[in-house]
Amino acid sequence: MCLKNSKKMIGHVYFAQSEPPQFRTWEIGYVFNPKFYGNGYATEACKRILQYGFQNEKAHRIVAEANVKNQASWKLLERLSMRREAHMFQNVFFKKTSDGKPIWNDSYGYAILSTEYKGV
Repeated sequence: MCLKNSKKMIGHVYFAQSEPPQFRTWEIGYVFNPKFYGNGYATEACKRILQYGFQNEKAHRIVAEANVKNQASWKLLERLSMRREAHMFQNVFFKKTSDGKPIWNDSYGYAILSTEYKGV
């Protein structure tokens, strides 16, 4: 996702089907450049991805995870009408200590069903 006539990356949105495909579950994720926080780009992009997933891919369920310390991220998922379903403890790491040990983080699990989705 780039600004028109600009080489600055705003962010990246991930959308992929989970296994097994017959469950029709998709996962959404995102990473945005901090320079563009607070402009609504993540919200708008994710709204369109949800719309695409339910309308075009006939998703039954769309899920996402957010670091419990990243309030802006999980608030975004709640603005999208996704429901918090889980608090997963030490399930992911993004950095390691200087001696190579993972720095574990907790995350919240969110989901929305096709029957709950109300559109953009």
